[in-house]
Amino acid sequence: MLPLAFGVVWLGGWPFAILAALLSSGMAIEWARLCAGSSIRVSLIMAVFAGCAVLTLSFGYGLVSLGVVFAGTLLIWGVARLENIDDAMIAAFGVPYLSGAGMSLAWLRSLPENGLDTVVFLVGIIVAMDIGAFAVGRTFGGPKMAPTISPGKTWSGLFGGTLCAGGVGLMAAIVSGQPNVWVYAVIGCLLGLAAQGGDLIESALKRRYNVKDSGTIIPGHGGLLDRLDGFLTVAPLAGLMVWIYGGSPVIWK
Repeated sequence: MLPLAFGVVWLGGWPFAILAALLSSGMAIEWARLCAGSSIRVSLIMAVFAGCAVLTLSFGYGLVSLGVVFAGTLLIWGVARLENIDDAMIAAFGVPYLSGAGMSLAWLRSLPENGLDTVVFLVGIIVAMDIGAFAVGRTFGGPKMAPTISPGKTWSGLFGGTLCAGGVGLMAAIVSGQPNVWVYAVIGCLLGLAAQGGDLIESALKRRYNVKDSGTIIPGHGGLLDRLDGFLTVAPLAGLMVWIYGGSPVIWK
């Protein structure tokens, strides 16, 4: 699956926008199944609105896309209440949470000068955070970071993963010839911490509903939420950085 995914990332444009929309819809279905059980209406509505929000933004209609997210959130909350679903608010929160990541990724990839660099950079940050946290946590162990949510995570793992993410930021700055390389190291650390936050949010959701994986679409790895949880927090934060500073986390003029 990885060669196909990286090929679409490299192509950008509509192929990437469609991929982002499909992933958002797929994660929405998994989120709905966790929060709303067997409710087909909640799953269908959430998937449609999450995907439409990404595609609408890709057409260039940003305000309309935000309206789609807002309408979808209200609709999911209302339907969940009508079906007597206990966690209607959590179900409704899935619409902006999942749509926001897909919209951010689609927009970042569309940047004319450095969209590809930015998305590859984010992938590197998330992978480095995961590998660093796993390797250092397994090697050194120590106090648990969130034992009631994710018993396997340690503070040493968080520290190691953050250093690795910062290292990716540092290397990206050196390779791209940026003058303030330590600024990018800090950006890498911040995005790495955001990735860990996305992991913990998904872990808390699974713990609440007493499930091991969010789905079974990826054999041996669980669901889309299990594999892409870091992007749900990293992509919006990176998009916010670009929007505020008018550059990108990689080439920040």
